[in-house]
Amino acid sequence: MAALLAIVNTFLTPIIQLIALPVTLITLGLFALVINTLMIMLVDALVDGFKIKNFWWALIFGIVMSLVSGILFRVF
Repeated sequence: MAALLAIVNTFLTPIIQLIALPVTLITLGLFALVINTLMIMLVDALVDGFKIKNFWWALIFGIVMSLVSGILFRVF
């Protein structure tokens, strides 16, 4: 699951963020959370045994993942 999420975040997310740049600018960056949530839901659809109940749980997971990633980036 983690490997597929890393692959999706590395290759697919930047392309989608570039396409959605106007919407992201209008929403002052909040649409980036929606894109991150959609990528998590994509991984959920592709991986058996990894289940996210709905959009809101995926959004919370994405926020927590972003916070932990930011903290680890600053530490290391």
